[in-house]
Amino acid sequence: MFFDGVLPISAIAGIGYLMGKRGVFDPNSAAVINKFIFLTAIPALNFRMVANAPFDDFNWQLLIGFFISELSLYLISFLIAHRIMRREIKESILIGLAVSMGNHILFVFPIAVALFGEKATQQIIGIITLDSIILFGGTIVIMEVLSSRVFSFAILTQRILKNPTLLALFLGIPIGLMSVDIPQGVNVFLRFASNLAAPCALFSLGIVLSQIKISDYILMPTSISALKLVGHPLIAWIVLSGLFGFDLNDSKMAMMVAAAPCGAMGFVLALNYGVRTDLIAPTILFTTIGSLATVTIAASI
Repeated sequence: MFFDGVLPISAIAGIGYLMGKRGVFDPNSAAVINKFIFLTAIPALNFRMVANAPFDDFNWQLLIGFFISELSLYLISFLIAHRIMRREIKESILIGLAVSMGNHILFVFPIAVALFGEKATQQIIGIITLDSIILFGGTIVIMEVLSSRVFSFAILTQRILKNPTLLALFLGIPIGLMSVDIPQGVNVFLRFASNLAAPCALFSLGIVLSQIKISDYILMPTSISALKLVGHPLIAWIVLSGLFGFDLNDSKMAMMVAAAPCGAMGFVLALNYGVRTDLIAPTILFTTIGSLATVTIAASI
């Protein structure tokens, strides 16, 4: 499990880290890469996921149960970051997103495909679809509101319509719900562009991490990391098993997502909205390292 799926996917962040340490890439390079990810790769990925999502085949009871666990983590991590760690509100929101929306698109999904094949990953696709629409899309709307000097619904609507990621989601939802067949050529483009999101985001993360003195940021990232890697699987299992009656075999893919590292989308949005990354980036690093064990354990159940 570890050598066949987990390590190969996470290695790209390590390459970015080494390149950053050697000075081949710098934070400005990471920002340029991130801009491409946010404006091109992620919109293509989100549109492709939502537009091709088999909504009728989803186990909605499981998805709702897992979403409850994510929403709980979002609120808990936001409060910890904002009230206890005294981080500013936009950073706390993105920490909440990073903890609740694990790195399923860029980390768990390719690992699950490598280990179990695409047919076994419908559960993850369902989680990604729901997260993309509600958690990720909702967080972007909140960030747009907080980033506006003067708030009005007209200005917010204009900013949303100019946001490629939100626009991709809004266009993809009705296509997915109506099961519209997307032309083969369009799907080829979407697959080609979206396949760049995971390696580019992880590589960019590695570059940023290479510029941070991790020893200065141990306690807070470690606390958030423990919440993600231990707290999320525990809460998810309590909700899925205790409230909805699912056993480990039924919820294997969901538990892999719960055991995943903090989502890179929080990091991508932090760079895009000019939010500091000195807590988010190390936390993603710590949880990525820790998840080499937790995702392997979840996949082996």
